[in-house]
Amino acid sequence: MASSHSKDGPRANGKIAVVTGINGYIASVLGHDLLSKGYKVRGTVRSRAVGQALADGAYRPFASQFEIVQVSDITAPHAFDEAVKGKWPTAGWKVEWAPSGASLTSSAGPPGAHQIHHVASPANFNLTSVEEVVHVAVDATKNVLQTAHDCAGPQLEAVVVTSSVAAIINESQTPANHVFTEADWNEASVKVLEQANIQPDGIQLYFASKTLAEKAVWSWREEHKPSFSISAVCPSIVLGPRPQLPATPDQLNQTLQPTWAIFSGQDGSLDEFLPVTAVVDVRDVSAIHIWCGEHPAASDGQRYIASGGHYNAQATADILRKHYPARRAIIPEGHPGQGYRPDFRQPPDKFEFDGSKAARAVGLTYIPVEQTIVDTAKALEKYL
Repeated sequence: MASSHSKDGPRANGKIAVVTGINGYIASVLGHDLLSKGYKVRGTVRSRAVGQALADGAYRPFASQFEIVQVSDITAPHAFDEAVKGKWPTAGWKVEWAPSGASLTSSAGPPGAHQIHHVASPANFNLTSVEEVVHVAVDATKNVLQTAHDCAGPQLEAVVVTSSVAAIINESQTPANHVFTEADWNEASVKVLEQANIQPDGIQLYFASKTLAEKAVWSWREEHKPSFSISAVCPSIVLGPRPQLPATPDQLNQTLQPTWAIFSGQDGSLDEFLPVTAVVDVRDVSAIHIWCGEHPAASDGQRYIASGGHYNAQATADILRKHYPARRAIIPEGHPGQGYRPDFRQPPDKFEFDGSKAARAVGLTYIPVEQTIVDTAKALEKYL
């Protein structure tokens, strides 16, 4: 991903932002964008190896701004304390998990984080344990909020939580063409957990985890009435380029895997797709997070759906065949034009997510679906 910083890096803005799970898809883009805007960024990771890979790779130009904090268990009490409290090093102090051999040259920073972006959460549809998915998502979220309250200090302005439209969709109890807004909640997936005779699948668990984790956010806010703002960003399916891809395509996150499967011509790639067809570019998701962090008074107590259009497997194939004519023998043809509208809006008989609130607040125009898919494919070319 191209960055806008100069050869010597962007001008520091004096602010520290914490990003949890910074090696993840959304978080790695968000971290890169924050660094490009001059923030000092502390990113949490479970594994030192993935933190080092990111520091030595896409974040290397930001050596003086970037610090990794290892959090092996995000559900452990006080797991995030070190990440949010004041400890930014003085000149010449060597960061253990900065790029190999790099030394920080910035002066001592403020006593703690100004923004916390909590992105880390289980996002693996293959997990089928309530403990692995729901409990982890909820407990980690509570941990971040409590640490923000107890350790960050009075300069903390905002906590932004990455939720999902999974916490909003409730199609079993709404008309087929319902337009979901921030007023909606997914009660159906939570009820599945309460039924002893049903074993939830990975998708149901993920939906329930995002719902219960976000509900925990608002319950905590009501109880503690913190001095800092709290907001939630609820993206639909996320696509778009990330600053650093994993070494092999089998390590791609689950929203990128279907695009790769079609792009690489895998058998059955048009038959299996994601449970939601609403889509948003990861760069727009990052922009909404940053706006929330930079506008605490306006964003406090607010949810923001991030959704810019709709797509499906056939739309993906059609777009890729159009932009990669040399790969038409590889990318499956399917039934061109089937199941989606040319303007990539949802058909009128299907449910919709209204992302206009975020667009108005931030002042953004969502990146077009076709551009998102093409830019995603350009990033995935490294695997061809």
